[in-house]
Amino acid sequence: MIVLRSTIIVIVLGLLCQGVLAEPLKVGTAQVDLEPMRAGAFAGYASRGETVPQGIHDPLEVRAIALEANTRVLIIVCDLLALDGKLISTAKAKLQRRLGIPSANILISCIHTHGGPACLQTTPVEAPPAYRELIQQKIIEAGMRAFAAMQPAFFGFGAGRVDLSYNRRVESEEGKVTNKWSNPERTPLGPVDPEVLVASFARPDATPLAILFNYACHPVVMGPQHPLFTADYPGAARSWIEQSLDATPFALMTLGACGDLNPYVCGQNDFSEMETMGRSLGTEVLNIARRTKSTKDVFIRTAATTVTLPTRSDTRQTTPASPFRVPIQVIAINDLALVGIPGELFVELGQEIKRASPFQSTWVVTMANDVVGYIPPRTAFAEGGYEVESSFKYYGLPALAPGSGETIRDAAITLLTQVP
Repeated sequence: MIVLRSTIIVIVLGLLCQGVLAEPLKVGTAQVDLEPMRAGAFAGYASRGETVPQGIHDPLEVRAIALEANTRVLIIVCDLLALDGKLISTAKAKLQRRLGIPSANILISCIHTHGGPACLQTTPVEAPPAYRELIQQKIIEAGMRAFAAMQPAFFGFGAGRVDLSYNRRVESEEGKVTNKWSNPERTPLGPVDPEVLVASFARPDATPLAILFNYACHPVVMGPQHPLFTADYPGAARSWIEQSLDATPFALMTLGACGDLNPYVCGQNDFSEMETMGRSLGTEVLNIARRTKSTKDVFIRTAATTVTLPTRSDTRQTTPASPFRVPIQVIAINDLALVGIPGELFVELGQEIKRASPFQSTWVVTMANDVVGYIPPRTAFAEGGYEVESSFKYYGLPALAPGSGETIRDAAITLLTQVP
């Protein structure tokens, strides 16, 4: 009898989620030009030095998608290397006041292109304060315009696979790691995440409205020598998707857990490899979107927390190291969950979050809501390599201590299991 009552409770809760709490979906999108030439400098690649941008190869933008059902959420992605919590928190507070939605319902991330404009205060190439203010204004404009463009929509999600990345950390027989920065021979070297995750949104007449997708690979096809701003392969993938569909669809990419993953061909001076990779990823995104089943009824939930991360005392600190508190966020849309992580999470930790998640589809969205640099698992610290030995210098941030990655992983898993 007890088992029967428990079963009835579970069934009733399921019906509430699917029938009572779910509401017809509305979706709005917007894209705003970042005007990267106004920054006057690049971000990414310390070896670039003081190379002055000569122009723009492909548009760099703030892209936003707003969703409304039982509640309202806003997902914003910037074609930038990274953004710090100070700028993002200010932008979220202003959006919260103007739109009336809580900060936990707003996710702001970056695609982590190394061909974008200077955008941080702490990097060796510091962004002009006026340009950082402009970035904030562009984020707010994109969010406001996305909500103003709301229209009825159907939602579906799915997954596929594509082989476009490798693990750049190569372990020696002594257990130490060196970094292999390009791998055109496509030698298998370590764990990767080939999963392509897609959420598709369509108008009531079934024409495509927007496609949101997630993939884990560093946007470093283009190298430090080329003088043009670029969104790298994420921009090429978006363009391919939009050009391949009618009815002016809108494509938006979030970056998966790829702290130790590179594209097979890196550091190029021409754009042919970037276009090829974008086309390969975009084609798989389209294949997934075309076979997804959709619904107009959506149930949205959100959750957020902050964690304190320890730093290492054996490294030179360039900014105050304590406290170092960063946000972790979950936005769930039916049985899809997006997990916002504030830095370059290693693929191993990302896969652990996915495996432990109770959701059918879990997206690890890195470079979200803040930046703490690289987030390795505990084992990586003994192995060495760029990510744990020197990368923090180029971010101008404290060096994370062993266990920081596991702290973030555990907080993300806890949020996922606590979302109603």
